[in-house]
Amino acid sequence: MVRALENRLRELETFSVIAGVRRSYEELWYPLLEAEYHDPMGATSTKAVYEEVINELEDDLRRAGEELMSVLRKALARATS
Repeated sequence: MVRALENRLRELETFSVIAGVRRSYEELWYPLLEAEYHDPMGATSTKAVYEEVINELEDDLRRAGEELMSVLRKALARATS
């Protein structure tokens, strides 16, 4: 999950630059960085903490995917106009 979100955010930022979309994605990066830093995935946290982190990362992955699709639509609209 962590790697998938990291890759999606990298794609999102790359395509945002290409499409000329100027936006900060900090609200999507911070939970990922916190999960990596505090390492709840390393079995050092309770099951409740693990589930909370997974739920947040899944939600952020979904949001990043939606944002990526929006950016790609904007890029395609510019290219076809």
